[in-house]
Amino acid sequence: MKLLAVLLAFLSVIAAGQTTGSGQSGSSVPHNQSSVGVVPYLLVPKLNGARLKGNKLIVTGQNFTEGATILTGDIAQISLNTRNDPDSPSTTLIAKKGGKYLPFDQYFGLTVQNPNGEYSFFLDYLRDESFWALALPGPLYPYPVNLKVGDYLVVPDLGLATTWFGDSFVLTRVFDLPVPSSHDWLFQVVRPGVFRFYAEIAHIGSPTLVLYNNGIVVNGEALQ
Repeated sequence: MKLLAVLLAFLSVIAAGQTTGSGQSGSSVPHNQSSVGVVPYLLVPKLNGARLKGNKLIVTGQNFTEGATILTGDIAQISLNTRNDPDSPSTTLIAKKGGKYLPFDQYFGLTVQNPNGEYSFFLDYLRDESFWALALPGPLYPYPVNLKVGDYLVVPDLGLATTWFGDSFVLTRVFDLPVPSSHDWLFQVVRPGVFRFYAEIAHIGSPTLVLYNNGIVVNGEALQ
């Protein structure tokens, strides 16, 4: 009897669904996404670069939604007071006093979080009294690195590499500015260009360790 009752209830649900479906056929009323199990699209922010003007931190990228926040710190993250640029709200964020929370002479991370909880990839930076430098991301970073002529690029641990190549026509090494370690090499962008920066550590009998395998785009040229 219990099985029969369950079967009858199941058949009544199917019949009700068929009746409802036929009654809505051709209707212009849109389906409620939650009722049909469609997962809302999550807009993922992309951080392209950051710079300082005094203490004003300006972050550029893509897919920034209203209320997006700049975060700094790798483990204990600090949420900076952030606003969307009214002229380009989806591509530029401003933390008016963000520079007060960024350390000197050591690496620090920046990321962007949209109100839907989605984060951009981290980018690390190095700040000195005389320069601001992007730290070249590791080999798993999925996007080209975007720079402009005059920008600084620091490459941590490059002095340990057994093989590396870039484009000396576009990047020139800087020797007279301080970096955290003698193994960290500082470069400045001197010309526009598109190239790949690669570095590895290879030891006999051990797997090759790839330090960097990045596309670098200067002045917005498309990476081929």
